[in-house]
Amino acid sequence: MRKYLAKGKEGLKSEYRRIVPQVRLLEEENAKLKRIIGNQALELEFKTELLKKSDAHYQKERK
Repeated sequence: MRKYLAKGKEGLKSEYRRIVPQVRLLEEENAKLKRIIGNQALELEFKTELLKKSDAHYQKERK
């Protein structure tokens, strides 16, 4: 109602935000890079845990 009072008929039109193509490409690239970094972090954590377990197993065998 406020939009109508402030802008008249123009205030009733639905608003669609136009995204500049370059911005969309940057957002897609950003999302892709975030997925890559997330996968690398997960892989690093997995390898770290695996090394801890194998080191603990090795230490047990030495005793």
